[in-house]
Amino acid sequence: MDAIKLKGQYLSHLKSQFTTKENKIKSSSKTTLKSYLQLAIDFEVNVKFNYHNSVQFDGGIQSLRTIKPKGFKVIGQYDSLCVFGYCYMREEERTFNLDRISELVINPKTIEFWTE
Repeated sequence: MDAIKLKGQYLSHLKSQFTTKENKIKSSSKTTLKSYLQLAIDFEVNVKFNYHNSVQFDGGIQSLRTIKPKGFKVIGQYDSLCVFGYCYMREEERTFNLDRISELVINPKTIEFWTE
């Protein structure tokens, strides 16, 4: 079997795994989160996560967000890696720092959101 065909089969398997059921990601590693978020972008599925706002600016308020991720960008004086996409809670495009994301779910069964 040639490499291109094998790659196609592998991507097809991955797509079916991440687009047909909810997948809870147990890691909080920024590299791991980025990899799974990239799959969600590639396969055009929503993600859900707990988000912890900045203590400095927002008092550390926690929220649950569901977004349709579109890409990544580096922002701020500390070059923070962020994911951006459509936020169902705010009903607009928003940016989220990967350092403040926990309990990531790929292709959640429901669109949920709340804030403290």
